[in-house]
Amino acid sequence: MTAPRAAQKPHVHLMHSHQRPDPYHWLRDDERADPDVLAHLQAENDHSAAVLKANADLEAQLYGEMRARIAPEDQSLPWWDHVWQLRERTLDGQEYALVEGRRSEEAPWQLLLDGNQLAGDANYFALGDMALSPDGRWLAYSTDHNGDRSYSVHLVDLASGQPRAEAFPQISGELVWGADSNSLYYLTLDDSLLPYRLNRQVLGQEPEVLYEEADNSFWLGLGESRDRQYLMLSAAATLTSEVLMLPLDGSDPVPRPFWPRREGIEYQLDRLHDRFVVLSNEQAPNFKLLTGSGADAMTERQGHDPEVLLEDFDLLDGALALTERYQGQARIRILWDQHDALLPWEGAVHDVWLGHSDDTGELVVGFQSPVQPPSLYRIEADLSKTLLKTKPVPNCDLSQYRCQRIEVAARDGAQVPVTLMWRQDSFRQGQNPLLIDGYGAYGISLDPGFSQARFSLLDRGFVLAVAHIRGGQEKGRAWYEAGRRQHKWHSFHDFIDVTKALVAKGWGAADQLFCEGRSAGGLLMGAVLNEAPGLYKGALVGVPFVDVVTTMLDDGLPLTTGEYDEWGNPNNASDYFLMLSYSPYDNVRAQAYPHIYVRSGLHDTQVAYWEPAKWVARLRDLKTDQHLLLLETELEVGHGGLSGRYRQYQETARDFAFVIALAEGRLG
Repeated sequence: MTAPRAAQKPHVHLMHSHQRPDPYHWLRDDERADPDVLAHLQAENDHSAAVLKANADLEAQLYGEMRARIAPEDQSLPWWDHVWQLRERTLDGQEYALVEGRRSEEAPWQLLLDGNQLAGDANYFALGDMALSPDGRWLAYSTDHNGDRSYSVHLVDLASGQPRAEAFPQISGELVWGADSNSLYYLTLDDSLLPYRLNRQVLGQEPEVLYEEADNSFWLGLGESRDRQYLMLSAAATLTSEVLMLPLDGSDPVPRPFWPRREGIEYQLDRLHDRFVVLSNEQAPNFKLLTGSGADAMTERQGHDPEVLLEDFDLLDGALALTERYQGQARIRILWDQHDALLPWEGAVHDVWLGHSDDTGELVVGFQSPVQPPSLYRIEADLSKTLLKTKPVPNCDLSQYRCQRIEVAARDGAQVPVTLMWRQDSFRQGQNPLLIDGYGAYGISLDPGFSQARFSLLDRGFVLAVAHIRGGQEKGRAWYEAGRRQHKWHSFHDFIDVTKALVAKGWGAADQLFCEGRSAGGLLMGAVLNEAPGLYKGALVGVPFVDVVTTMLDDGLPLTTGEYDEWGNPNNASDYFLMLSYSPYDNVRAQAYPHIYVRSGLHDTQVAYWEPAKWVARLRDLKTDQHLLLLETELEVGHGGLSGRYRQYQETARDFAFVIALAEGRLG
């Protein structure tokens, strides 16, 4: 079956006296309307569909299994938002949740929003934010219908149930009401779709700009203080942040910084009952916790610990809850004025987080593991836990599955954590197919969460591994620093070394190794496949950031200027040549590659569709093998792929069918 070949058109990038030929540069179309480009993407889609037709029955079986593990009906815990109690409810066969509300616990629930009606026939739909006015009259919400992270604002009069016609610009998603219930705050987007302006819109009037971010390496975020007295405007770059405060009663129209930004200093802030709480990394790489009555009256409550990363907190009456990370594991500490205590949990591999804390002030925490579905607990005053809800997982015997955390040595001696999952009755040392997932960027930790879809692989004898490589933050801030900018090669070497170590320890068969990564994890895949192509039988690569140098030289793209501290600034020669050394597109060479299945989204604003399209085109031109190379571009969605509680598993089923068929010799 002949794969499509993209035409080569002469184009050369020149930087630092270095020429980079880019014959597939023409595949970039910012308007996403060029007929030649769309025809090529469609040809790739048609080729993928033709090849994967052989997997149709397996795909359908996998999708059926995943769908059967979704409870037909479910509902969230109720929560209070001003004068409304809210809940989300899902119904059998419906993709999206209903949002229901009532003004007292004795009143019947009434439908406020139906996500299915809002989504219509779109392949992608997201409800960005939902904000109730303090008086309970107005419901404002934001929606995205193609995954480009540009949201439309809608307004409903809950007294009549009718929408209000109000002109809003496209926004970043977040919404905050003023105390008067007549003014709405939101963030608008610049030409690269980054949030850069804070607007206040009094209903019936034109919006007023209250703040504009002048530094294009920063992006804005919006929220409320815990006591709902202040709008909290965050301005953040990779390594620097600032929080500006604005009274929601309208007494001061100017957002003012709690602490002015200083390069390299990050902090997050909240307030309750005239008490401020701050997490700051000033002279504390793993962060420290401070409390006090104002910016000039803060004292240290939890000091810096080189072994413990402080990540998040929630304010309570008389106490606060703090999320920490120690030896790769998240944990929760409760702090009172004079003492503190850790919440105990069973199991060596798990994830815990601070749950939705509503206007009641109760502390709710979440718990999950790879073999235990998410559960929510209310934490009582004596630290006992009351189970509130466990996510139902029908048609699945969870007792059949096991998980374990190990560490393996990288080539420089660093101990890399690895989370492993398998089915107990199908493990055969050194014989199982092994799928390894990784990310390793932005300080994002791949926590050991629950995914019911994985059991379809485990049931077929796969062992699954998550490599917690450098560039993530599983082992603290130093672990992140060791995998960014000039240390980026550590991420790639860690992944390769983990793969080899797992084979040596018998966790998988040497000829049945598969790898997986999305977004920055797609960059990981591209670099690893260039460096160690013979190690893997197949690769799943989603929305991959693979044209690193070209993208980071274009400051008109959404994430470029804000990520110089993550990857480097290629306008500087040293950064340019370092990034060039690992950029997957620039390092494709004439060698044999494994089977590769690549996914992208036409409306992706985080990793533009042309990056994977160009990468696949160059791979086709240079690779020396006859292995499968498939590119599938979803033409109506963005970075996150298909949405919907059922539909999202169509992509997962297709991905899993690809590696299962390869492992069983039915494909390729």
